[in-house]
Amino acid sequence: MTTTQKFLNDLFYSLNEPNLDYCVLRGYESLPEKISNDIDFGVSDSCKVLFFDILKETAKNHDYSVQVELIRHSVIKMKLSNRHGNIIKIDVWWQFNYLGLEYLCINKMLSSRELYKNIFYVPSSEYEFALSYLKELLHNSWIRKDKVEVLTRKMKKRSYLPFNKYFNKNMINDFFISVETKKFKVKLLSVRAKNSILLKNIYCHGLFYVLINIYRYFKIRFFYRNEYYNLMRKLVDKK
Repeated sequence: MTTTQKFLNDLFYSLNEPNLDYCVLRGYESLPEKISNDIDFGVSDSCKVLFFDILKETAKNHDYSVQVELIRHSVIKMKLSNRHGNIIKIDVWWQFNYLGLEYLCINKMLSSRELYKNIFYVPSSEYEFALSYLKELLHNSWIRKDKVEVLTRKMKKRSYLPFNKYFNKNMINDFFISVETKKFKVKLLSVRAKNSILLKNIYCHGLFYVLINIYRYFKIRFFYRNEYYNLMRKLVDKK
């Protein structure tokens, strides 16, 4: 067993022991034996402090140092490295948003999670599909050919549940059709989806909440980056 596998086994065991609300979002098929790319964690906002405490303690026990590489609204990207040259990149998300507007409820995703290989938790197939699809749709406005193939495999059935909060039935149907017909350019659908999450966020959370979150997103990204970085870094580095 490699040092990386030992670390990951210990990390997953330590996360499972207190029944912490987390899951590995994607690219988990070869874990813990092999890391195909970054390891993306979804974590409940109420559990993120405990998550970072466990991550730091486990890293220390396995002689890994933790370096924060990037911080944005609701996500921290880290690099773990040891003296043997092993590197593990871990991203931690506690909300899925576009410009500060939530488009998928992470707590609902976590409530439907499944134990994988009897070692760690992953999203249910419908939530994994929804997250992967919406990320491409909202952030890129197009879907790469290789992503369409992955999405097709993940779309085992037309499950409306993950989308229902922020999108209407017709739009959700268009999401599924775009994958089934292998439609790569979805700019118009992306604009419709962005309008929908704006209006539904206002309806669900109120205009003041939405304006504050949009303001916070841009403030963190463009004006308050260093201060927010130091604030969130304390979450990772606190003694």
